[in-house]
Amino acid sequence: MASVRFGILALVILSACAGSKSTSFEHSDECPNPTLESMSWELTQGVLVEVSGAQTVRVRTDAGRLVNVVVVNIADRKNPEADAILRSWIGRRVSVVGNYHREGDVIMAEVNDATTGKDLARELLRMGAATFEPAAPYTLSDYSECLNRIAEREAKAERLGIWR
Repeated sequence: MASVRFGILALVILSACAGSKSTSFEHSDECPNPTLESMSWELTQGVLVEVSGAQTVRVRTDAGRLVNVVVVNIADRKNPEADAILRSWIGRRVSVVGNYHREGDVIMAEVNDATTGKDLARELLRMGAATFEPAAPYTLSDYSECLNRIAEREAKAERLGIWR
């Protein structure tokens, strides 16, 4: 029920923004307008408690459930720099957002720091600690995926991390 309310609230807020000519979005010159996308994303909040793979983290939800989350848009390759960044998020309050694709006990979604709003995948890509991998259709917004693709491109151009 909370995810439905979140989706409706997001749709109302973004619809109001769509009518404003002064609203702009990061990289609006090359990314799709996020106000025109489906906003029926599910939201789960909790604390990131463990890194269990190159792109998988475990989150203890506010409801007390432990869920495995595959962070979309990063490739499943071990890298010490990426592992260190992932581990630095342990203990942070996070929001898991996406149009959940459940594969067994795993949620494929976007993970954001609930305090700063930073996207975990984008942080890894911006620092050159991971490579971009397209998400399954409808897993996250086209706008978020576009920003992640740009983050990797900029890290390559600046020769950061694995792109040195």
